[in-house]
Amino acid sequence: MNSSTNVRAMNTTMLKFCFGVLTLASVTLVLHQCQLLDFGKLSKMAILNPKHFSFFMNIYSPDAKSMFQHDYVINEKDKCKNEEPFLVLLVISSNQNKEARDVIRKTWGSVRRVQVNLSGNAFVVNITRVFLLGRLSSPVQEEIEKESQEYHDIVQQDFLDTYRNLTLKTMMGLQWLMDFCPQASYALKIDTDMFFNPENLVQIVLRPDLPVRSEYLTGVYMEGFSPIRNVQSKWYVSEDVYPSNNYPPFCSGTTYVFSTDLASKILQVAPNVTYVDLEDVFMGLCLNKMGIKPQRPPKEGLFHAYFVAYTPCVYRRIITSHGVSPNQLLLFWEGVRTSLGEKC
Repeated sequence: MNSSTNVRAMNTTMLKFCFGVLTLASVTLVLHQCQLLDFGKLSKMAILNPKHFSFFMNIYSPDAKSMFQHDYVINEKDKCKNEEPFLVLLVISSNQNKEARDVIRKTWGSVRRVQVNLSGNAFVVNITRVFLLGRLSSPVQEEIEKESQEYHDIVQQDFLDTYRNLTLKTMMGLQWLMDFCPQASYALKIDTDMFFNPENLVQIVLRPDLPVRSEYLTGVYMEGFSPIRNVQSKWYVSEDVYPSNNYPPFCSGTTYVFSTDLASKILQVAPNVTYVDLEDVFMGLCLNKMGIKPQRPPKEGLFHAYFVAYTPCVYRRIITSHGVSPNQLLLFWEGVRTSLGEKC
């Protein structure tokens, strides 16, 4: 009797477990297909302990690749065919950033061509700009579609547009580069709250007088950083998700520039890398998986992950400053442009 009862109890427990796993996997799949899935938030939910996140991802997506594969809602397939860029600006945006997008279109995003003098020769390079967004709820989505029809510079896929999905948004940018702009030499991933000097990037860092680099990524170089374990932090990563005490080298997600050959290579290894919703850390993890290390910029003081106190002369020397409001960007941009003939 005791043996029979124990067997029945074990069978019942096993059936309940299997039913729970299948149910959760089905719900996860349905949520994903309905475009309601926020991967970063899901990994933090009590119902899905981060320790088991990879396990359930494998249930709903055996090869894990579909986590980074989403349909385009808005696309600009022919943008690079028409503009033949040397550099592509992948601007990370969201539904709250309409004002910032409009100001960027009037300032650094309006620069379509840069001429620099290097090695005694003049070089002219083309620049293309796209804003990257996830899916938004109505009526915001309708406004985004109208904006896209007016400017033709928005690329959007059907994952939920949240801060915790920045890794997916960055992977979308890489996918778009690989699919629709493979002829570009370099790409710059940049946030909307940035001052950016395209001429300095081309003149000092990218150097069109030199052969195009491969497996190259630079920006605000960060090494020896540790995961933040404070659950209240915006940058919290649990030990279950990432048990190591140190991240490999990476570049701050505020801005980094990379050779476009990295796009396909990162997308290839991404499904086999620990998913972290801090996109700059995730990029570093992907590079580390391939044995590639980000590089320091050729000069100090070019890229900044913090706000740089404004003077026209200072901003003429830098490439980026972070935490710049739309109004400040207009003022700083105009100030730098009108001071170009003055000595510093």
